[in-house]
Amino acid sequence: MPKRCAGKLCVFLLTTAWIVSPPAARAASPTEPDAATRVARKLAADISRSVARIRGLPLRRPLKVGVYDATALRAFVLRQIDQAGGARYLANLGRALMQFGLVPPGSSLRDTYVKLLAAQVAGLYDPASKELRVMRKLVPVGVQLPNPLHALTGSPEDQLRFVMAHEIVHALQDQRWDLRRLTRDRRGQTDLETALASLLEGDATLGGLLWAMEDRQGAADLQAILAAGPAMQRVLNGALSLAKVGLLPGGAGLAEASPFLQERLVVPYSAGLGLCMAAAGRRMTGKNGRSAQAGMAGVDALYATPPLSMEQVLHPEKLWGGTPGQAPDYPIVLKLPDVRALLGRGARRLYTDDLGELYIRRLLRAAMAETQADRAAAGWGGDRYALYKTPHGDAVVWLTTWDTTDDALEFAAAAKQWLRTVAGARPAMDGILHRGRDVLMWRGLPAKVATRVGGRVLKRTRRTVRRRLPR
Repeated sequence: MPKRCAGKLCVFLLTTAWIVSPPAARAASPTEPDAATRVARKLAADISRSVARIRGLPLRRPLKVGVYDATALRAFVLRQIDQAGGARYLANLGRALMQFGLVPPGSSLRDTYVKLLAAQVAGLYDPASKELRVMRKLVPVGVQLPNPLHALTGSPEDQLRFVMAHEIVHALQDQRWDLRRLTRDRRGQTDLETALASLLEGDATLGGLLWAMEDRQGAADLQAILAAGPAMQRVLNGALSLAKVGLLPGGAGLAEASPFLQERLVVPYSAGLGLCMAAAGRRMTGKNGRSAQAGMAGVDALYATPPLSMEQVLHPEKLWGGTPGQAPDYPIVLKLPDVRALLGRGARRLYTDDLGELYIRRLLRAAMAETQADRAAAGWGGDRYALYKTPHGDAVVWLTTWDTTDDALEFAAAAKQWLRTVAGARPAMDGILHRGRDVLMWRGLPAKVATRVGGRVLKRTRRTVRRRLPR
């Protein structure tokens, strides 16, 4: 990958986002395009042909392109977030995540989301209106004055072209597989939602890299990208680490975001790219019995059998099975019993969701070294938590299940360390119970109540194996 492309990729990751939410209402475009819109449409028409060829997906219909200012983008983001009870959903999700230390106490997940996306998004593809939307400030119109930062980030036109290439892949995905099916409302399924976003962003990032390679070097070389895969992942992860602490242009907003939002907005690009490179590099056996590298057809195959958990994204071998004849490591879906009757008069269940391996990693990293946290989160089988409003305040009941008893023991020890050193555990209100492959944690429950709740949850939780994408 050319060095100039690598630098621009870092900035691109900070300035574009895929908003996974219910379909938005169609937005009217100007009948008479202004100069910026004409320039953007011409660029998109030129880029889309090469992106479609490189990605191997036909452009079945011309792209709609709109140019928007910050005010219009903010309004779009607000509509996406607030429709269909989105504000209440984010409020309850935020309250739950506060119990895990993934969102600061007293913060508003909605306000932070809006502020971050409105400030950082440079372009996006909207599957509802079928429109590629780009920010006006990036469209080169008139005389462009030199800027020293362009040595690192590229000119606004360079950034716009790369953003367009990425978002055009999303448009091609939509024309082939209908993104509304993959980006449907999955509230209460955070792990699955992040896994699907990783597929979409990883595919678009790989396609954008191939386009940038051809744009700069004259030829797109998938084999070169796959060969550089481990080194590329290290560079990308290093750049994202810098972005999270605000040391890259445009990264200040991301550095101020909660740990949950940092992971949600950044990891789909890096982990998703790793998944798609693994899919492209797989050896596949054809009808003639010969084995060959899958290439972009391997990425296409992910849409038939998409990742069902972030565990499968972070460890692609768990999506396909590590060895011939080995079954995939499917996630276990837990359905917790409603225990509000045990929590006191007036108790209500506000929200239920999961964390998955990715966010468990992030949670534990606050209390220990990354390698230790990641090891303790590995072996995840499934999890589910419920947020309750009780006479004693907010309470969370969280059940995790693991591949082996040893995995459960390792996580239980790590969770106790997190509860003790980070969460400020209250011995009379917080606790952990390990039983076989299950680990139950609660916060905000008196000891006597927790005993009854724990027994009921462990006895009555329903478990199913998720082998396909839920409708």
